[in-house]
Amino acid sequence: MVHKQIVIVGLGLAGSILSWHLLKRNIPFIVIDKPDRFTSSRVAAGIMNPIVFRYLTLSWKVPAIFDEAVRFYRSFELETSQNVLHDITIARILSENEPGKWRSKLLLPGFDQFLEIADAIPDLEKTIDAPYGFGLVKDVAWLDTNSFLNYIRLELNRLGFLIEDAFMHDSLKIHDQHVLYKDIKADKIVFCEGHTVSENPWFNNLPFRPVKGEVLTLYIPELNTNQLLNKDVFILPLGNDLYRVGSTYEWNFKNDKPTEEAKAYLTDRPSRFLKVPFEVVDHQSGIRPAIADRRPVAGRHPLLKPLHIFNGLGSKGAMLAPSLAQKFINQLVNELIPDNETDTSRFKV
Repeated sequence: MVHKQIVIVGLGLAGSILSWHLLKRNIPFIVIDKPDRFTSSRVAAGIMNPIVFRYLTLSWKVPAIFDEAVRFYRSFELETSQNVLHDITIARILSENEPGKWRSKLLLPGFDQFLEIADAIPDLEKTIDAPYGFGLVKDVAWLDTNSFLNYIRLELNRLGFLIEDAFMHDSLKIHDQHVLYKDIKADKIVFCEGHTVSENPWFNNLPFRPVKGEVLTLYIPELNTNQLLNKDVFILPLGNDLYRVGSTYEWNFKNDKPTEEAKAYLTDRPSRFLKVPFEVVDHQSGIRPAIADRRPVAGRHPLLKPLHIFNGLGSKGAMLAPSLAQKFINQLVNELIPDNETDTSRFKV
């Protein structure tokens, strides 16, 4: 029988960041996860946008949660010699009624750290149709999620901290102060299962609202920009004239496969402002583990003390996960009072 302090189920973005924090704190743990190339974490663009464009407001807990995420990924890069976090400016192509709204926001505390407005961007004049100018979100970043996740998976494998197998819920034996899973005994188990939480018999009553998202990779040799463009969709430069374009939000879906309808949408929207031709070279889809109140969930089962969940990061997971994972580990290890905004106690399980 192997004894671990914590078992983590799932190695998407939530499970990976949780694992890295535990590794740095020398807390004994093991991860159980079956590899899947097309999880939402791997399809995600990893954009850390501190602004909610729909309402032109700061995202939840920004700037603190944004700054902590940047520190986490920069520290990861220094320790591993990996290059996973890329600085970028978001250039939102403004509609007729937007410039005034942006100028008014620039007068408010907190927004001047991120926002600027520009009537034109010289490098984009020949390639982008933007008659009302650009709203710029400066000093932001995007995470190369695949490189980040791949490194952590390889490292956990190397250290013997990863079991690459599907987790069987009916094999888990729950006791008052520990759990047993096959030949593993653990004080606590944390489920980081993404949208497959629906198959979890202890947390499937949480109000998750899975949402399917699809992205394209476009070849645009004449665009030649290192800025992330945004208008209805984002266009993220990947290098070598390749750009990630997304994303769709589909609440009622039949499966996790890419669709022609989403492809049509993701090619139509860029064609409305791009003045240069493009070619579709890839099409991917994934299901995000969104939750009804649009807040992550990080907490303990109300009745079964060893059972915990860390999930529901949604489309801003790259920005939210580092800070929330750190606080969640403090809660797990030091029995601290949970955060009411993210704890399971805000729902009936």
